[in-house]
Amino acid sequence: AAWLASVASIRSGADAADLPARLVLSLADGTRSAADMIPTMGIRDALVLSGPEGGLSASEEMEAIGCGFAPTTLGSRVLRAETAALAALMWWSDAPGTR
Repeated sequence: AAWLASVASIRSGADAADLPARLVLSLADGTRSAADMIPTMGIRDALVLSGPEGGLSASEEMEAIGCGFAPTTLGSRVLRAETAALAALMWWSDAPGTR
C-alpha cells in the first residue's frame, strides 16, 4: 500500500502538544541517532524540529528539550537546512512501524 507523509507548519508549542513524538535534530555529542530511536518509538506521527544550517543554538535546543522534544541526530555530517529536513522525513518514512 502506498504511503505519503504529510508536512505541516507548526507555529507554537501548543500546536505540537498533542503529537506523540517530538524530535529535535541535534549536533551535540552523545545524541541518539534517528536510526536507533525512531524504530523503538512504535508510532506514526511526529514533529521533527530542524534548525538552520549549522543547527539550532544551544539555548534554542535547550528550550526545545524543555518543551518535550527528544534530541536526535541524522549522523556525523552537518547537512544543509533543507537537506536535513528531507533526510529526517526519509528516516521516519522508512522506519518500521511508522506507516
